[in-house]
Amino acid sequence: MDDKTKRITRKSSTPIKVYCLPEEKGHIKVQAKRAGMSAAHYLREAGQGYKIKGVADCEQVPELARINGELGRLGAY
Repeated sequence: MDDKTKRITRKSSTPIKVYCLPEEKGHIKVQAKRAGMSAAHYLREAGQGYKIKGVADCEQVPELARINGELGRLGAY
C-alpha cells in the first residue's frame, strides 16, 4: 500500500481529550458497561447523537423464558 491508498483508522487519528472529575469518569464507565461498550465507544456514539441501547434486556431474556415456561406449566398462561 502506498501513501495515497493508506486507510485512515481511529488509532492513527488525533484523540479528543475530555477533562472530567473522577466521579464523572466513573459514571461514564458504568453507563458504558451497562450498554455493553467501552468508554471510548460509548462517548463516540453519544457525541454523534446516536441513541445508546443497553444490553440489560438481552441478559434478562433467559430468565423471562424460564418464567414463561413455568407459567405455561401452571396453566396461568
